[in-house]
Amino acid sequence: MLIMTPRPVIIATSQTTLPTFSIIKFLKFQCASVFVITMAKERLLERTRAQQFEFIRTIWPGISEDAFQIEDYGRLFRFIDREMSITTEYPAKYSKHDVDGIAVYIRFLRENFVCSKTHAITNNRAPLGVDDYAISGTLDLAATIWLTTPVGAEIASGCVTWSYDETLEHCVQAHFNSATIVDNTKGDIIPRSLTIAHLCSNYGFTVTWTDNLGSHLSVDWENQRITIYEHLIYLCNHLNYPTPTPIPISILEEAVDTINLLFPSDQKRTKRFLRDQRKTFNRLGYCGRERRMRLSDYRHWRERIRVLKDVLGDPPKGYNQLVLDKEHRNFLNWATFWTAFIVALLTVISIVFGVVGVVFTVRSYRVSVDSFNVGAQQLEIAIAMACADAGTAVRLPQYCADP
Repeated sequence: MLIMTPRPVIIATSQTTLPTFSIIKFLKFQCASVFVITMAKERLLERTRAQQFEFIRTIWPGISEDAFQIEDYGRLFRFIDREMSITTEYPAKYSKHDVDGIAVYIRFLRENFVCSKTHAITNNRAPLGVDDYAISGTLDLAATIWLTTPVGAEIASGCVTWSYDETLEHCVQAHFNSATIVDNTKGDIIPRSLTIAHLCSNYGFTVTWTDNLGSHLSVDWENQRITIYEHLIYLCNHLNYPTPTPIPISILEEAVDTINLLFPSDQKRTKRFLRDQRKTFNRLGYCGRERRMRLSDYRHWRERIRVLKDVLGDPPKGYNQLVLDKEHRNFLNWATFWTAFIVALLTVISIVFGVVGVVFTVRSYRVSVDSFNVGAQQLEIAIAMACADAGTAVRLPQYCADP
């Protein structure tokens, strides 16, 4: 039997020659690019309910289909689609380019987050031909989506740095434990008026919504912006359908408590505020917890809540400073303003009445002068009439004498 061994095919160009494997690599890259563009069109937000539910079960396997309400997941799906869009922009940096592929990585991380990144890369090298750099990038992306917290191999502000020799659990916990924890609970009671709606309407703050749990409750004092984590459904699901996660359960519980504190779901003012912001997470209520009104109830976010609480000690801005709040915290400023206003008002009234009195006095004087002149004229007429009579003129020589 004649066995023919294929020889490498050499393609000649004007400057160099390329072996067959270079052409194959180029074609594979082109095919991958077409595949990525095709898959990018299928966003999670546009998938069927069954497909969306299947993806959610990747994160929370214990959730039931009846408990899955699409209305509660719109913002979370948009966040996932935004994160997935980077695989279209830089396809060579990722080994998976569709939601289903990322779901496989999330499932792996959920079961192996106590392993090092090197171990995770080794266990995800199949199929052959995918380099470790692309696998590392995909693991970071899957972790970012799973934890709603940016994860990367390089050090960046607000990002969990997952190096090759560390476990995901260790670097995530180190990231959340890096927050400054202050044991000072002076003024432990939190006023019930401490809500985002109150801070925005009375103190000129605005809200920036974030997908990053680590940035929750950070404040930009220069622009008076409060950053709020908007995925309450993510936190509630972790409490209702617990599954192992690198984020400590105490952090997740406290995050729910901070949202309950600042967005009381049974308050009309908060409902109007969220409606104006086009947010619907107040549908979830208090997620089985109560509104905690003491600083000592918080640990990770205690300092951030304390500085927001201290804002209430300042006078409100605009016309709101004229209104006494329910807890009478601004009583001194309110009383000072209204006392000064009443004194000023009485002063103005007294001046007005004084001016009116002067005007009427001047008018009365003028009327008196006019009345006197009329009387004098009437007297002259009467004398003239009396002097016209000869008998009367003789008897009144002092009035009827010729000049």
